[in-house]
Amino acid sequence: MHSASLACLVLLALIQYSCGFSFFRDRIPNGRMVAHPCKTNTLWNGVGHLVEQGGGARNAFGLAFYANGMMWNRTLCMKDSDGDGQTNGQELGDPDCTWTPSTTPKRTTGISHPGFKTPASQYRYSSTDPTTLDCSAAPPDCPANRESHVKTLNLTMAKGTMVPSKTTTYYCTSFQVPHDVPYHAIGFDAILDNLNVIHHMLLYGCASSTPEPTGECDMSSSSCRDLLAVWSLGLADQCLPDLAGVR
Repeated sequence: MHSASLACLVLLALIQYSCGFSFFRDRIPNGRMVAHPCKTNTLWNGVGHLVEQGGGARNAFGLAFYANGMMWNRTLCMKDSDGDGQTNGQELGDPDCTWTPSTTPKRTTGISHPGFKTPASQYRYSSTDPTTLDCSAAPPDCPANRESHVKTLNLTMAKGTMVPSKTTTYYCTSFQVPHDVPYHAIGFDAILDNLNVIHHMLLYGCASSTPEPTGECDMSSSSCRDLLAVWSLGLADQCLPDLAGVR
């Protein structure tokens, strides 16, 4: 960002049919109730993907689902996609392989992930085995955030922002940033309250302090071209190295 910049622009890519095509979760039993193999009280929303938010490479179940025409039937139900000794149907609450869309599965509790060996604690993690997870991996950490002089600035879209009824929408809004003293950004975290529609976000620095209009937009703005941060499905929060910052 130019040192004279007093504004920044946030661009969101909104997907009407949701990121990671979450409607596919309604094509499998308990597709919106699949437990995270490592985290308690947490769901794995991208059931067919290697990252929990969805998008990107498919896991073993996602590959089997795709090969089966992206539909649930006895063939997919009887497979043990992750090789943990339980069929996909047993893991997803349809042990008899009788479930059909828009009906209630035989079991709606104790739903485990059909794409990763569960319980994960009983299987040794291997980087060469995509059906295992490293549950000991620590979440991203930014120690500088805990220093007393560090401030947090939240830049969020207005509550109730409507998503147009079309496949993809780019939506922009701009913010004035504090300039009473020189500030340096040392980390960027995504604030996500609706993963069903958010695909990626871009944060730009602007050369002018004049606010950009809020609403549908292109991929960038003529006055806001300094790309500061990016978030997309599967990306972790960003923490800059020690002694580094964006002014």
